[in-house]
Amino acid sequence: MVKDKSKEAKEGNIEKEKNKKEKIKKEKVKKEKVKKEKVKKEKPEKANTRKETIKKSKKEQHNVKNPKSDKGAGKVQFIHSIKAKLLLSVVVPICFIVFLGITSYSKAADS
Repeated sequence: MVKDKSKEAKEGNIEKEKNKKEKIKKEKVKKEKVKKEKVKKEKPEKANTRKETIKKSKKEQHNVKNPKSDKGAGKVQFIHSIKAKLLLSVVVPICFIVFLGITSYSKAADS
């Protein structure tokens, strides 16, 4: 009987330790959930504020006018665009070919 009581006491202590460990694990899980919820709540707010600031800065850029180069601003942008580069790469050789044709025709007509 004495041995049974000591075994029961040891088993009781083991169960108590298991219960304590389970409680500690549950508390850790709760704390982690709370931390995750806080992080989840903060991230969208930051993303929204960043998007809003980007939108505001773009609107401000469009609204700002440069008084020195109001007329020339469109021309400078057109020259640097891809459309303008493609157009020039086709039109310039055609102009040279037309010029060469005119000069060669006039020389042939003179001789």
